Amino acid sequence: MTREPAYRQLARTLRNALVQGRYRDGVRLPTEAELADEYKVSRQTVRRAFHDLVADGLVHRVRGRGTFATHATAVTCASSARSTT
Repeated sequence: MTREPAYRQLARTLRNALVQGRYRDGVRLPTEAELADEYKVSRQTVRRAFHDLVADGLVHRVRGRGTFATHATAVTCASSARSTT
């Protein structure tokens, strides 16, 4: 039985928060340092989780500014809301 890597666990947690609307389109997510402190992981782990979320189209990163929820998050939220009704 293999344990899921920390970056995947964090990516899943952040993905759920994005899909549930905790971070709306264009809203800046907490910094790598803030998330590392909150979840007791390294900044590299947070960076890898962000990389996966970027690849999924849920966030985009702006160098020197932060990581932001994308329009795709709003679309995903709307799709999820429709599929549950």
